[in-house]
Amino acid sequence: MLHTLDPHSNYFDAKEFEEFMTEQRSQYFGIGATIGDLSDADGKVLATYVKATFEGAPANKAGLRYGDKFVSFSGQRVMPDGKIVEVKNESLLGKPFPEVRSFLRGPEGTAVQLTVERLGTGKRETVDIVRGAVPQPSVSEIYMIRPGVGYMALRGQFTQTISGEFIKGLRQLKAAGMQQLIIDLRDNGGGLVNQAKNIANAFLPYGQTVFSQKGRLEGVNEIYPAENRTPDRSPIVVLVNRNTASASEILAGALQDHDRALIVGEDTFGKGLVQYPFRLEYGTMLLLTIAKYETPSGRAINVIILTAIFIIITPRAAAIATTVRRWKSQKGGRARPIRDAPFTAAAVSILMW
Repeated sequence: MLHTLDPHSNYFDAKEFEEFMTEQRSQYFGIGATIGDLSDADGKVLATYVKATFEGAPANKAGLRYGDKFVSFSGQRVMPDGKIVEVKNESLLGKPFPEVRSFLRGPEGTAVQLTVERLGTGKRETVDIVRGAVPQPSVSEIYMIRPGVGYMALRGQFTQTISGEFIKGLRQLKAAGMQQLIIDLRDNGGGLVNQAKNIANAFLPYGQTVFSQKGRLEGVNEIYPAENRTPDRSPIVVLVNRNTASASEILAGALQDHDRALIVGEDTFGKGLVQYPFRLEYGTMLLLTIAKYETPSGRAINVIILTAIFIIITPRAAAIATTVRRWKSQKGGRARPIRDAPFTAAAVSILMW
């Protein structure tokens, strides 16, 4: 019924509301591992395996590693209705990773026992793990692409900590000699709008509009200005794609409208509606649209921010893209797919013009 009003008004039951709040807190309680499905040629899920563990997280300390396949689980499981039940040797084989994740997450300090099958040897081992707080950083990558050019990937949501992470990363890059900056907002679906304002505030002079909010209700019409009297003046390129939405579009739109950054990539998603959370009984919530966002020039974000697409394949750009992939490989991470490389290379080329 709510979706007849607009695509983004929604109702959350108690479990969905708790998951929503977990996303906003930038941390969750669990074992601290990225997991994925192992499927056959027909797409049938055979098992869930470990893709990576977070340094210092319970899974990492317990010795779980890439390729470990989950076989069975014992311990407390949080059910979809929020109830906690004791489970003994329940098979995890054939379960998709979202269901397996519900076994791995749970109250902090609770012990679980996992049987895993090691990649390569096929040997099955039982591992005891105590769930703990696992941070989910919103700024996923911070490094220098080449001398003078810094890069920050904001691939997570705009959570409660993202602006603090961003400012810390900006200082880190400045200390490393950054003179130009690439901000990667591809696949960032948005989140808390005040966090987008805080990041834009780092680059816009005092008094310039970051965004405006307009609606029918009294008190929702408001203009949000920058409050920084000493903004950073580094040249900026912002990478976007079709999945860049909401708070990400607010940040990109503010920098674009004030000629503070060049936008590179694809047309963005176009979500510019303001949702207000109404807490209801039994731990549920109603997220209702009450207003819309506009960029400083008055463009309604719900009508898609226009972007320029630059794909510049020159010998220099190709060399930069290769350097990016090599850097990731040396750091132990997988190289970003080649389809991403032209945009990153183009951004660096633009900054060097």
